Amino acid sequence: MPIHCIDHQINLIITDICNLPFAKNLLKKCMKIVKFFKTSHKAGKTLRTEILKNMVKGGGLKSYVKTCWSTAFDCANSVLSCETTLKNVIYYNKQIAVQDADILNNDIKKIISNQHFYVNLEELLYATIKNLPEIRQVSFCKDYIEIFNKHWKQFDIELYILAFILHPKYHGEEMKISIFCKVIEYVQSWWNMTYKENNEKITFKI
Repeated sequence: MPIHCIDHQINLIITDICNLPFAKNLLKKCMKIVKFFKTSHKAGKTLRTEILKNMVKGGGLKSYVKTCWSTAFDCANSVLSCETTLKNVIYYNKQIAVQDADILNNDIKKIISNQHFYVNLEELLYATIKNLPEIRQVSFCKDYIEIFNKHWKQFDIELYILAFILHPKYHGEEMKISIFCKVIEYVQSWWNMTYKENNEKITFKI
């Protein structure tokens, strides 16, 4: 696989993760919250005031656009960052219009007041392969690993490491000895392959 396809692979990985039921459900709830505070003048104004008062990093709530995978992170992260301010609006502020109250109580309030929602959101955003065994959502953990493994198999690891050590910008900088030894093996294998074809020059170009 060409190196320029890495961005595309990352895009595919994120898209696959966002399509998992666990992630899909969380993003749907995030968008419910975002939509409510974007469309409700009183509630939106109150939330913006709370955000300024609490100096929330990153500003207000952000929408998720399915065609742009990076917005999934922005949306989920904005809701997580606004956790305290959202709860303040729900529990302590009485300036929200009466016509918004029913919607808030019946649906939005239930999501905002559920602590598990924020815990799950954090797991979705910050889980790494190393920490996956600690995640409570076992099925999500399994699906998460399968997605990474599926896309990981599409990379030619030997070629990528070899390109890294030969690239004029990196030249194998900070490469561990054990990895360097593997690179030497890769170079040897490439040499053997091209030697048989009487085309050693290709090896040096690579």
